[in-house]
Amino acid sequence: MEELKAARAGERTGVFNDFCAVFGTADNDFANGDLYPYRDLLAGRSENQRGSVAFLPAYPTNEAKLIVDLTNVHYPDYYRSGRVEDLAMERPQPNPFPAIEAGAQFAFCIVLNRDGFEKGILDAARRWLGRALIVRGLGAKTGSGYGWFSLRPEVLEQLLAEERRETEAAAAKIKAEAEARAKRDAEERRSASLNPIDRIKEDLLKMNDQAFAEFAKTLPQKSPDEQRAFILILNKEKRDRWKTWKKRKPDLAKAIDEVRAKLQLPPLQ
Repeated sequence: MEELKAARAGERTGVFNDFCAVFGTADNDFANGDLYPYRDLLAGRSENQRGSVAFLPAYPTNEAKLIVDLTNVHYPDYYRSGRVEDLAMERPQPNPFPAIEAGAQFAFCIVLNRDGFEKGILDAARRWLGRALIVRGLGAKTGSGYGWFSLRPEVLEQLLAEERRETEAAAAKIKAEAEARAKRDAEERRSASLNPIDRIKEDLLKMNDQAFAEFAKTLPQKSPDEQRAFILILNKEKRDRWKTWKKRKPDLAKAIDEVRAKLQLPPLQ
């Protein structure tokens, strides 16, 4: 309102339009409110307009300490009677109240809540909010020094940088999850396209040495597909293991070779 009152004739319409777009207006603002002198600037528009900017709750960005302060002492008898002589009989009563210790930093968030408005409207709201915090102060007892703020551009830039990092981290996480899901789906499709023997071979090749040896001990009890896959691996990927078993575990090697002969597979090298 101060900016509107101080605006020159050529600037007043623009300030008024920004005011209406940011805060909205009602008919009683023009009937008997502060906007009465400016009702001609509506230029035929409705007096009832919804604001396009939402002022969200402020929140602390550092350790905002809550402390207990005291107001000046109260004189209830004198306040009730108004007689100076009652002051001699008063028992002053200090009035404690909570306050935020100096040095606290707060973020004040504003957002556009309607489509069709340019960023300039948000800039106007931010400018007015900043002036209100610096010039007017916020809350009660501003005359005693409470509720005064100073704008810290570097703190705002720090908050924006943190927000950008969080946004980038969230995007990277979504991308990584999507890539992992795509890789998993591709692997499932590839695995589904394998014939049973190849699928069993892949599972066997994932085994560590101990698990592979345990599988070999129970080979005669395995299914024909499992036996065939195992023999094929011994004849190629695990050829060194087969050579070791022939030298050091002849009984195991003999049992494996009997399974091979039963399946009519080529001799193990």
